Amino acid sequence: MKKLASILLVFVFFSSLILTDFSLAQYPLLNQEDSASQVPEDIVEPAAVLSIEESFGESRIRQITYTNSSAAANENSSENPSAAKPLNDAQSKFNNLSSDGKDNLNYMLSEFEKDIIRIKREWGIPGMSVAAVIDGKIVYRKSFGVKDTVLKEPVDNQTIFQIGSCTKAFTSMLAAIFDDRGILSFDDKVIKHLPEFRFSNPILTQEMTLEDLLSQYSGLTPYSQHFMLLFGYTRRQIINSIRYIRMDGNFRQTYGYQNNLFLLAGEIMREASGIAWEQNLNKYILTPLKMQSTTSDLASFINAKNRSYGHYYRNGSLVPASDKLPYNSWPYIFAPAGGINTNIDDFSKWLLFLTNDGIVNGKRLVSKKNMDRVFSKKVQNKQQGYYYCLGWRLSPRDYGDNFWHGGTTDMQGAYISFLRGKNIGAVILMNLNNVPAAESITLSLYDLYFQKDRTDWSRKNLQRSEARRKSRENASKKVEKIIPPQNLKNYTGKYINSLYGIVEVRLENNQLKFSAGSFKTWLTLTHYNKDSFSAMSIPGWSFKKPEFRFRVDKKSAVTGLFISDMSDGVDSLFKKISG
Repeated sequence: MKKLASILLVFVFFSSLILTDFSLAQYPLLNQEDSASQVPEDIVEPAAVLSIEESFGESRIRQITYTNSSAAANENSSENPSAAKPLNDAQSKFNNLSSDGKDNLNYMLSEFEKDIIRIKREWGIPGMSVAAVIDGKIVYRKSFGVKDTVLKEPVDNQTIFQIGSCTKAFTSMLAAIFDDRGILSFDDKVIKHLPEFRFSNPILTQEMTLEDLLSQYSGLTPYSQHFMLLFGYTRRQIINSIRYIRMDGNFRQTYGYQNNLFLLAGEIMREASGIAWEQNLNKYILTPLKMQSTTSDLASFINAKNRSYGHYYRNGSLVPASDKLPYNSWPYIFAPAGGINTNIDDFSKWLLFLTNDGIVNGKRLVSKKNMDRVFSKKVQNKQQGYYYCLGWRLSPRDYGDNFWHGGTTDMQGAYISFLRGKNIGAVILMNLNNVPAAESITLSLYDLYFQKDRTDWSRKNLQRSEARRKSRENASKKVEKIIPPQNLKNYTGKYINSLYGIVEVRLENNQLKFSAGSFKTWLTLTHYNKDSFSAMSIPGWSFKKPEFRFRVDKKSAVTGLFISDMSDGVDSLFKKISG
């Protein structure tokens, strides 16, 4: 009876942990498309927990099989983790956590895996890979679901994903290595390496350093030149036209997220080293960390035999994106900001390197001084509460400083988080861009590790997503009185802007079409009210869709065009020059 009573007490205790509801504690979220918020009713329990201890060059794997009958019945389900062969069982025992006396690692990982499977289902993610590092070892690494929703091939630990803006941390670390080796300095001015380069503000031209480029406090309009990616502007065009971006904040004071300045940082590294950013990445980071499956170009991703396929929602259904879309190349145009492709085997090595504070195989790859510099606070995003460091976001939490970053391409997502000094972290790869889901998985790991009251982070993030969706719906409600447009032919012609150059509006099948750049990606415009139009859904493009407002003079002649999210230039007007 005493034994039975003890079992019942343990069950009640852990049930209370799982069911307890706590606040989100102002944890930040990235903006996401919320169409992925589809909550299924069923939850599949894991058939096994894979406990992995790894140091570079050595792996030890142990498989612990559950007796749960429902789990065994689902052993071959596509929702179950990818299979792994046991290796050297005698050396894999890892029953106690060294940090703060935590124990029962196997139980913790089994609960963690249940959360992964549930969260994956709740957010409708087709396929994903997850890894966790604790106390200098990769203790968990598994893959779930399918590479695409048509062929339904299972994701495994070698499946390649795009990591988007998680690439920024690699570029910052590359800058730290260059600083250590005297190739260049964090304090080097941009114009030292690119003497002809200019910003619209002369102060930025004279003072902007390599470190400033990586810190997201330039004062330039946030997400400058972002729509150049959709229309196929080249790296050279993007860099040369940065001088036409207007200031929207204070230099070294105002947070404003940028991709283009990481591209500029990569160009400075090319000038200093004599080789391209991609080659530097391979030489100084990927090779030492033995990340042999990691690449940074479109061809390597498209041609990979084992890769995931990005997904997006079309008419409410999840579909894999086409490889033929012209703007698929945009992450690689901005490669130093978002161009890395990797799998969970390699990505977990990167996490291990970070939790080991820049040490690989007992040797320091990056100096302690520059590791500290990379992770130092530079500016605060006051709206969401986190700080930006060099390619990293920082959210202080009660159990430590959480350094994290999300990454999204048009159709894929990645997430990395670790607690510096606490020797714990997680990485997640997904074939649907969904940072809130990945964040929920990571916070679940930390709750388990630090024995916090269990919070359903996924449910809270789903509630936030629903609130944002409703807010967008309310903001986009149709006006009560619709004023018809002019003859659509009046809007056609060519327009010019200092930042974006010449763009074109044409009429096809009684619909206005807009394009810019070299790809000639034609956006279909739908009438909103009077001289205002909005772009229809762009296949696979998960970022905001631009809105168009034509400028009309007193004689009703169309003289110009304003485009939301393309108004970041010193002159936001596109002046009509023909048509």
